Amino acid sequence: MLDIKFIRQNPELIKQAVQKKHVDFDVNRLIAVDARRRELLESSESLKFEQNKRSKGPQSPKDLEELKAIKGKIKVLETELETVQKTFNELMLLVPNVPDESVPEGKSDADNKEIKTWGKLPKFNFTPKDHIELMKELDLVDVERGAKVSGFRGYFLKNEAVILSFALWQLAMEQLLKKGFQPLIAPAIAKEFNFIGTGWLPQGKDEVYKVGEDGFLIGYHP
Repeated sequence: MLDIKFIRQNPELIKQAVQKKHVDFDVNRLIAVDARRRELLESSESLKFEQNKRSKGPQSPKDLEELKAIKGKIKVLETELETVQKTFNELMLLVPNVPDESVPEGKSDADNKEIKTWGKLPKFNFTPKDHIELMKELDLVDVERGAKVSGFRGYFLKNEAVILSFALWQLAMEQLLKKGFQPLIAPAIAKEFNFIGTGWLPQGKDEVYKVGEDGFLIGYHP
């Protein structure tokens, strides 16, 4: 999440990020809500200071009436502040990160630019098969049943493909252990604040599976 001070100081930069990322976000509204939030905070704190100062020592009936009025004003301000703060928090979660200047702007994958290539494409004297065709012929995958079970892109790995998959996991683990990493297996379910803190929510709410009141399935679990 970007710092609100950075957003205040660079509104045009944030607007450019909104445009480049093609997201629906009103930067001016956020700045206006933030201004009102700070105004309410300042007014509330000022009244609280006055309340504390005038609460000390003996008080006349007039003082008590004035303190009661101050207390009422504070309550009104804090009620509005609660609503404004909630709106501010929601808007802040939607602010897009600023892309690097070198990132090309585009509407789809068709606008991507090739930056670097590695190796040479081999030339065959026959029509090559893709990995799905090869795996089907070698009885290493079942795409049809996988799609029935989990939907689009679902698949079952079979036979040697399963063994190879575990071998790759083991190789990765061995390399990480050599570098001093501590192995961990995370819980399969995480609370909402974790997804907000990592920037996945609220934008990615349609791409996660909710479990119960405050739980979501994590991206992957062995």
